[in-house]
This record gives sequence, structure tokens and C-alpha cells, in this order.
Amino acid sequence: MNKNKEALRLFRELVGCVRNIYFTEFDTALSPLFSTAPDAETGNLFMMLAIDDMRTLEEMPLLAKDYTGGHGKISAVRRPEIRSNSLGLIWVSEVECAEGIPVKIHVLGPAFADDFSLELIRNRLDHLRISVSLKQHFLSFVEKLPVVPIMQMIEYGIMQHYALTGEKIRMSDFIIRQTGAAEALLESTSPDAFSRHPHGTYTAEKKLLDMIRTGNIHYRDQLNQLAFTGSIGITAEGSPLRQAKNYVISFATLCSRAAIDGGLSPQSAFLLSDQYIKQTEAAENLSALTDINHTMLHTYIYRVHRIQQQKISPQIQQVCDRLQLYPQEKIDIHAIAEDLGYSAYYLTKKFQQETGVSFHRYAINEKIKYAKHLLVDTNLSIAQISDLMNFCSQSYFGTIFRKEVGVSPKEYRERGDH
Repeated sequence: MNKNKEALRLFRELVGCVRNIYFTEFDTALSPLFSTAPDAETGNLFMMLAIDDMRTLEEMPLLAKDYTGGHGKISAVRRPEIRSNSLGLIWVSEVECAEGIPVKIHVLGPAFADDFSLELIRNRLDHLRISVSLKQHFLSFVEKLPVVPIMQMIEYGIMQHYALTGEKIRMSDFIIRQTGAAEALLESTSPDAFSRHPHGTYTAEKKLLDMIRTGNIHYRDQLNQLAFTGSIGITAEGSPLRQAKNYVISFATLCSRAAIDGGLSPQSAFLLSDQYIKQTEAAENLSALTDINHTMLHTYIYRVHRIQQQKISPQIQQVCDRLQLYPQEKIDIHAIAEDLGYSAYYLTKKFQQETGVSFHRYAINEKIKYAKHLLVDTNLSIAQISDLMNFCSQSYFGTIFRKEVGVSPKEYRERGDH
């Protein structure tokens, strides 16, 4: 523990040499224990972090509800979070645990992710019932905050996590949260975080697409080396979520073309693109878009890699894509064979030869994979999942699931496995 404290102290001193970023520690009741901010400014610091939940100044402790999920207990999750609020502020927070029990919350920041408008902030403060003198004091404090690109803020968070735990993590390990009114400025670090990519990041974007073309399954190691800075043009004025959706849709189009260059059939590439665009339009927040973008990049890369390694024909790849993207469909090899202009017998034989598994086995595996997701991540009953996945009965679903997974659907759900 003393070693970690010394590492944390050294880290803060090093960052302080180049950035005027505040470091604050809170206890589990959200009371400040330590801060590099001046004593007179700690109230302002807390106010900014809570501002999206405030209605009056006395309601600042509502920030605790955000960290506790309304249950009064801080989660022992060890993954750091990058947070933003409606003022365009970003900060990193991480829970420190002792023997699995949360003891502190470390907050790095806040800082502005981009140049900001004091007029915008004044308008935001006008909605809060606070005195003119307090507002002016707060604005003078805001002017002192640095502008730190979110990529660099996450890098600081990675270093802070290492100082706290001795564990090395990646940008993709961060949890992304956008609090309150969701009017925060959008920034981005990689395909795992969304916002305003610059027109000038052509080199980084080109490297990403090359990873798809070559089926580079070691892409995660290279993501941290890509430079995304600046901001793209505004495509959805006043709507950060729409702006992010537009970016993901554009990226989906680029990914599909790169995958085709890498050997994926146009039918499969466009099928994937259509699926991810539909998911993007249905997304309700930035966290959902983050998951979609990450999954999309991962899927395209691995599809291309598999084709280049196994030399699967475009027709069989198309069948695999259909089974993976629509696992809830009824297994009907005759209909699929007819779409390809094959007989069911010929498709069955060709599928086995190229993939090494039978068509039926592959289809069942995809159904079970999706059923596992539904058991853990939804509240659907086992009977509803069985019906959704087009099993002939709940009993048959249970039998197949136990055979493939080793436990019953109920036991799998209770265990909470992933």
C-alpha cells in the first residue's frame, strides 16, 4: 500500500509539471478527503461534478446517487470511468478497494475536452438557483481549468490506475459514462469512444481500415498507438447523440468496403453493415454506441481473418453470416440453399467441407451463444427465450443447452456467466 501511495504521489507530481489538473479523493460517503485544488475551490469542484443532478446548491450530495446507483453502496468495480457532463467537462474516476471493499473514489480532473464558451456555461448556470456572487466565483474558477483532449485524459487515467493497482490496462478497458443532460462536448480516443474526430486524422483512420483489410486480430495492441485529435465538422447541431450516430454509420460504410477489399463477400459485408446501422439508429446513449462500434470493428476484422486463413467461399461465408446475425430464425437449410441456387444436399456437404462442422451444429452453436446473452443480459423468461430462438419446446431448448454448455439455462442465469 505504501508503495502504491508513493507511486500515486509521484504520478501526480509529474502530471502537475505539465497540466494544472486537480486530483481529489472522496470517501464512500462522497466527502472530500484530499484535493490538490485550493481549499476555497473544493466546493466549486464538487459542484461541477454534480451539476447535472442539481436543482439547488443544497442538492450537491446527489452526486453520490450516481456513484451508488441509488443503493447507498459504491460498487467495487475496478475499471476506471471517463465521465462527462453538460458543461463539456470530462474527468476520470476510479474506486479504490481494500480486500475487495471500496474505501475511496479517486477523481482526476475535471478539465474541458475542447475549447469552451463562457456564454454557454453562463446559460447553463442560469437554470440553477444560486446567487450572483456564487455564480461569478464559480465562473472565475472555470476559467482556470485546462483543456485536455479526452485521449490524453484517458492516458492519465491509465497511469493513475497503474499507480493505484500495479495493473496495466488499455483504453478499451475504460467505462464511458455521460451524466445528466447529455449535452457534453463529444471527444474520442479510438473506435471504443465516440465523438468529434478531426478531418485531419486520415492517417489513423487509414491504419484502422488496413487492420480490417488484413484481418489483423492483434488490432487491440495497435489501437493505443493511433492518434485521434481535434474535431470533425458538426453534422448534427445541438445533438451529440445524433452526431455520434452519424459517425458510426459513416464508419460502418468504410468498414464494409475495407472488409470487401480483404476478401469478405459484398453480400456479407453489406449484411453486416445494414445490421450495425440498424443497431446504431436504435441506440439510446453513447455507451450503447461505444459497444456497437467496438463489436463492429472486432467482427469485421475476425471475419476477414477467418476467410484469409480458411479460404471459405463467399457462398458459405454468406451462410455463416446469416446464421450469426439472425440466430433467432428457424433453422431451414432448404430455404437458405434455395437462396443460393443450391440443393440442400449440396449445401450441407459444401458447408461441412469448408467449415469443418455440420450446418446444423453451426446453427445450434449460434443459437446457444445468443441464448446465453439473453439469459444474462435480459429479464426474458426461459420460456420466452426458447420461443424467441425458435426451439420446438422449452424442454428441447433445455436439453440442447445443457448438452452444449454443461448446465441448464436456469443454472447458467443464476451463475451470471458471460
